[in-house]
This record gives sequence, structure tokens and C-alpha cells, in this order.
Amino acid sequence: MVARLQELLRQANPHDSAYLNVRMAEQLRTAIPLATNMGTLAQLRVELAQQLVRAGNTKEGLKTFNELPGFLAANQVRVSPRNRFLLELERGVAYLRLGEAREKLMQSAQDAAGTLVEKAKHVASEAGQTIKEETRTLTQ
Repeated sequence: MVARLQELLRQANPHDSAYLNVRMAEQLRTAIPLATNMGTLAQLRVELAQQLVRAGNTKEGLKTFNELPGFLAANQVRVSPRNRFLLELERGVAYLRLGEAREKLMQSAQDAAGTLVEKAKHVASEAGQTIKEETRTLTQ
């Protein structure tokens, strides 16, 4: 059964499966150097940025999104106002995801630090108790 599932995963087409973002991003990276039409190349770069963000590689996806305006201007690729808006919307969502990931990381760090502080207080209290007991023993 496991072998069959692995085979199905290997044969799955990333274009048909929303959960195969990493594989789709790899395919897009391969297709980009082969594109000869600037409009197609721009579309591939947009799709790459989207797939990178969906795959959890938000920083690289944002980098790709942020390079697009310069690419579009340099290659005189026209983008409709609607598509420009959608592009900025996707980029904004990527920034929100990055912010959420950073917030979660900070919260985890704060929780861990709080736990360590509590453990340190407990150890210090036990050490103080041990010192008091040792001092009593030595003075008797």
C-alpha cells in the first residue's frame, strides 16, 4: 500500500494537484529559461512567486514578486490594471504570511524564554535551600 501511494505521488501532475507546490515551483524554474515571449516569461515568473509562497518559501516568493515590476518595466510588458491589482494583492498576502510566521516564531521564543526563566528560578531556589541546609550542618 505504501509503495502504491509513493508511486501515485511520484506520478501526480503538479498542475492538477494544489498540494504539490514545491514540485510545481521546480517545473516553473525549469520552464523560465526556455520561454522566449516576454509575456509568457512574465506569467511564469508570477506563477513561480505564487507557488513559492504556497509552498511555504515566503521569502523567496516575495523576492520574486518584488522583482516583477522592474522586469515588467524593463521588458515593456503591459499589465492590465486588474492584473496589476491582483499581483499586488498576492504580494500583500505574502507579506502577511511572512509577518504571521515571524510572530509565531517570536511567540515560541518568548514561551521558551519564559519556561527557561521559571526553571532557572526553581533551580536557584533549590540551590538556596541546599546552601542553607549545608550551612546549618556545618555550623552544628
